[in-house]
Amino acid sequence: MVKKYSASFPLAQKEFAEFEDYKETSQHLEQRLLFGGYPELEQYSRLERKRGLHL
Repeated sequence: MVKKYSASFPLAQKEFAEFEDYKETSQHLEQRLLFGGYPELEQYSRLERKRGLHL
């Protein structure tokens, strides 16, 4: 059986700036420092869910 992998790269701050303002960026700073700006993690708002997926 062949497993398929897809590479995922974190979003850059310039990419976040296209859809959020300074206040939103500041509010998400700690989470992004801990988990990175990976698109698959950005869709989850709860920290517990991000922790489970990031391991």
